[in-house]
Amino acid sequence: MKNKSVLPLVISEQDFVGPNVVSVALERESGYIAPTPQDAEKAVSGQHKMLVYMVAAPGGQ
Repeated sequence: MKNKSVLPLVISEQDFVGPNVVSVALERESGYIAPTPQDAEKAVSGQHKMLVYMVAAPGGQ
């Protein structure tokens, strides 16, 4: 997941809850994704990205 906003983003596993979602895990325990860097001087490598792992059961609508 990549934060394309100039504002920070905070998400949790609960944001992905649905009828077919079995489990969810986020790379960052805090759920915080930094704003997308506007230039190289402000960039902190990878801080505007997060890996999201989700297992969903088949057969949903």
